[in-house]
Amino acid sequence: MVVVPVGDEGLPRVAAYLVLYLSREPGPVVDLAPLRPVTDLMVTACRTAALLAAAARQANEQSLRAVQREILRQISAAVLLDPSLDRTIAAITHSLEEGAGYERVQVLLGPTPVPEPDRPGRASFPLVAQGRPLGHLVVETGRSGRDLDRSERELLRMFSESVALIVRNAHLHQELSEAKSFLENLIQSAMEAIVAVDPEGRVVVWNPAAARIFGASLDAARGKLVTDVLPLSVRNQLEPCFTGSRGNRMVAVHVAEVEGPALDLTVTCSPLPWGGRGDQGVLVVARDVTEQRRWEEQMVRSEKLSALGQLAMGMAHDFTNLLQAILGHTQLIAYEPSPERVSRGLSTIEQAVRDGVEMVGRIKRFARRDVDRKLERVDFRVAIREVLEIVRPRWAQSDLKGAPVAVRQELAPVPPVLARGAELREALINLVLNAADAMPKGGSLTLRTARDGAWVVVEVADSGLGIPPDVRRRIFEPFFTTKETGTGLGLSIVSGIISSYGGTIDVESEPGTGTTFTIRLPAATTT
Repeated sequence: MVVVPVGDEGLPRVAAYLVLYLSREPGPVVDLAPLRPVTDLMVTACRTAALLAAAARQANEQSLRAVQREILRQISAAVLLDPSLDRTIAAITHSLEEGAGYERVQVLLGPTPVPEPDRPGRASFPLVAQGRPLGHLVVETGRSGRDLDRSERELLRMFSESVALIVRNAHLHQELSEAKSFLENLIQSAMEAIVAVDPEGRVVVWNPAAARIFGASLDAARGKLVTDVLPLSVRNQLEPCFTGSRGNRMVAVHVAEVEGPALDLTVTCSPLPWGGRGDQGVLVVARDVTEQRRWEEQMVRSEKLSALGQLAMGMAHDFTNLLQAILGHTQLIAYEPSPERVSRGLSTIEQAVRDGVEMVGRIKRFARRDVDRKLERVDFRVAIREVLEIVRPRWAQSDLKGAPVAVRQELAPVPPVLARGAELREALINLVLNAADAMPKGGSLTLRTARDGAWVVVEVADSGLGIPPDVRRRIFEPFFTTKETGTGLGLSIVSGIISSYGGTIDVESEPGTGTTFTIRLPAATTT
């Protein structure tokens, strides 16, 4: 006989069904009163069977819980020894198979669904941690096909929550391990020296580049005070980083005390948070810029040679102007050898020669990097008169060609400027001769001086052809010229001279309306 347990409320119904069964048999009428004790006995038997089944279920659940606790303990112990993801999964599957007696246990990771649906002897449970699906726990009872009852499924579902947290922690450990390995590889393969120092000033990170640059191996540096390991030149520059406020610092260091050739380094140090108590270490990064410095020096030398070439061409350009002035005055003296003409001509020639000597001196100063030029107080009105005297032969040539140039001087009193007179005359000569070239049919040239606050203003204005906008934008560029025989250096030299004294030069021009160059230089202070 098989006893099927039912709830207490169903027992009288079972007894009633039995009585009805007996009463349906043919024959004499059965007196049911004597059967009442039998009915009560059956109710008691059914209730007892139900209690026994519930006790068995409770004992089974307690046993399963004990098994699960033991399995979790075994998994935790295994994970403590090796928290890697593969080891964690192996510990879960092995512990469930050995401890709970399942034939096969799988941990399927990933968001994809379980490949097979549940069936008798096989059940799957989702692994979810912090709302993130991780995969499934799949349990198979074996060839017997024993199905998992409700309580066992519920316990496995609860167990899968713990498994999900363990798997999540293993994922995090794997990600941290990969990130740590990646950072270690970066540090080890970096070309820059990377040194990490703990709050006590001891070296904890010392990569191969640090060993090469600072001349100390990892074994010799690790655990030592950083001030005992770094070269003296670096240590002296970075001392405040290790002993002071430990702020950010960048220094350029020349290291000559390590084996091999001397090195040029760019070294930075930065605070390095250490622990959770507000302590700070120091991160030192040193970059070897020796080759970069050599390349920069080579570029400077190349640029200097290029600039020297431009300067030489500019000097040749200006020497030509001076020689033409000397030649012109010599011809004037020969044409009119009066004492007054000879005296004035020789004076102008002497000034031109002196300016030529000054040009040669500029080349020498450039070669010596002599920035301490001896300046003098120059009166622009005097400089303008001297320039007009130097270029006077050019006006004679214009007169002979039937293209006379009327020169006007509007020289208001202005304070002197601190400069070299020869250079200012050189700039003015270039502007005046350019103005003459811009008036092939003659015209007017006006030179003005004025004061604008702390500035001395000089204007050189002509009534010539004017300058188109596209040319005007490039007019001060070296080697830019619109003349067939020009060098393109005249106005570039003028701009360089004026800017070297803290001044500016501007141009205003439109085609057909002439051109005005405006020079502004700071007035010399009164002493």
